[in-house]
Amino acid sequence: SEIEANIITSLGTAASVLNQGFPGSSEVYLGHRVVDANGTATAQPISFRRFTSQCIGPCGSAPGSGIPLILSTVYCETGSAQVLDYRSRPVVAGYSCIPELNVGVVNKIDVAELLANSVSEAAEYANTQNQAR
Repeated sequence: SEIEANIITSLGTAASVLNQGFPGSSEVYLGHRVVDANGTATAQPISFRRFTSQCIGPCGSAPGSGIPLILSTVYCETGSAQVLDYRSRPVVAGYSCIPELNVGVVNKIDVAELLANSVSEAAEYANTQNQAR
């Protein structure tokens, strides 16, 4: 319907705006569940990917790079996974869906950035504890 198309367009725009404000490698992307005449469902991306200039080889060519978007969009699943993203980089991705809109949502961050942040936070906590003594 026209209303659904307008909502999908607005969600894509909102995701793009969110991505501009995220620090580091964090990124959200959305997919719309589309069913063809044969009843086959596919995930059609509705938001721009933030780092396409950083792809290693053709974007989206890494094995498993589309798994979180497919699971969240086509099967309306919720979960998390460590996969290679469309840039062929290891990421941790959380995914879910908005069933009323047939939209899947994926939020991901590079594993290297996640680990660096964890080490930094652990060191900061240790320093705080040492200063308290």
